Amino acid sequence: IWAYHADATGQSDSDAGYRTELLTRCQQVLGRWPELRVENFSSSWADGVAFAHLLAHFCPTGIDLTKMN
Repeated sequence: IWAYHADATGQSDSDAGYRTELLTRCQQVLGRWPELRVENFSSSWADGVAFAHLLAHFCPTGIDLTKMN
């Protein structure tokens, strides 16, 4: 994800600031689900729930979030 974001925004892969930007953008997108807390790129994504919600944001008919634990 970081490499894609860096490439899409024209930033260097060594620029650590893009990770903060990407996390902020994910938090904005996922903010419509207040029960979902995304604080980092490790434990916040480990169970797949945040990723499923991110996919649901961009493809609402692709994932049935009611079946998530």
